[in-house]
This record gives sequence, C-alpha cells and structure tokens, in this order.
Amino acid sequence: MFQITGQPIAIFCAGRTDAGVHAFEQVAHLDLESLNIKKIVGRNFLENDWEKTLSFILRYKLNCLLPDDIVIKKICLVNLDFDARRSAISRTYKYYISNNIAERQASYSRYCLWVNEELKIDFMNESVQPLIGQHDFISFIKPRLKQTTIRDLHFFQFEYNKKTSLIEATIKANAFAHNMVRCLVGACLLIGKGKRQPHWLLESLLAKKRKASLGPAPAKGLFLHAVEY
Repeated sequence: MFQITGQPIAIFCAGRTDAGVHAFEQVAHLDLESLNIKKIVGRNFLENDWEKTLSFILRYKLNCLLPDDIVIKKICLVNLDFDARRSAISRTYKYYISNNIAERQASYSRYCLWVNEELKIDFMNESVQPLIGQHDFISFIKPRLKQTTIRDLHFFQFEYNKKTSLIEATIKANAFAHNMVRCLVGACLLIGKGKRQPHWLLESLLAKKRKASLGPAPAKGLFLHAVEY
C-alpha cells in the first residue's frame, strides 16, 4: 500500500497463522482517506461508480506488486465499524494428511503431512466429539500473556477424500489460539496410530496442562479455509 499511495497504511487481518501455514481465504481490512482514494483511482474519482473502480484498480495494482504465492481475490467497501478480526464469528481450518503409499503425490509434499502408517479415522473422530463446545484449551495452546485460552469449538471431523486420496481434518471455532489447531491434530494422530486411546484426548483437555506429547503437527499441512462474518 505504501508503494501505491506513498503513505504507510495499517492492515488488520482476521487472524494470524503460524509460520509455514497456508491460506485459501484470509480477510483483512484497512482505512483509506479520501486523499489516498484519489491517488488510486485518479480522474475516475468523480465517476458515479468510483467505488467499483477503486476495487478493480486497487486489486489490480496489489496483485501486480505481491509475490506469486499471494493473490487478492476480492476488494469491497465495508461499514466503518467493520473489523476483520473482531467482527468475525468463526474461522475454519483444514489439515491435509497423506498416508496412502499407492496414491502418494510428490506435488502435495509442501501442502500435506505424510504419515507412513495406517490411521484409524473412526477412533480419531470418536476422540474429538467431547471437545465440541466451549472449553479451556490450554493443554493444546502455546499461551500468550493476558490472552484467554477459552474457545468455542463448533466442528471437528476427519474424513478421507477419494478424489485427492488425502485425509482432511476440518475444524471450526469462534477463534483459535497459537498452535491450537496443530496441537489438536497432532494429538489425534497419536490416537489414529494406536499410540493413545480415544478417551485420552478428553483427559488431556481436562488436565489443563501442556505436555510434550501434545506438541503441534507440522505447519505445512494446515490451511486457513474460511472466515465467517
């Protein structure tokens, strides 16, 4: 934005992700003064559809400047009270796992976790059901000073996708804390491998204590999938 307007402009995202995590959909907001809007749209500022012109021109300019792995899909005007983070009512993440040696794809190596053993998806799904609802997830979180560890988990499920030959974990909550999704997936992998019983996940939640066995799964398999407002 500095290259486009010549002024530093703060940008606020719907949520931060760990290093190495991907995103299909990230939402951000910024505040533009009329002077900066005029710089972007030029003489088109006086046209009746200048808002549409602003969205088109700004999206075009940003996509020309951004690296290849970041793409702006849509830009729109919102109310002044909109906040990309605080206005969000839920976030959905997906974690991708490959454990089918016959269907293993080299092109997926940067975007999914390879597990060279059978995973019992039924046991993994059984283990996560007691976690649905509002709980203190401190056992699965890297705590930050003065930040709550209570979250409302809306949905958590593992399923095998026949089209991609990948196991997809879908997890949705009002918000997530640092490392939370990766630690939950990492714990479920231990259950899927038969190294822990399904009830161990609930016991770990109720213990409210971070253990070495609750470490995070690798970042590369995790994607921010959607943000709901």
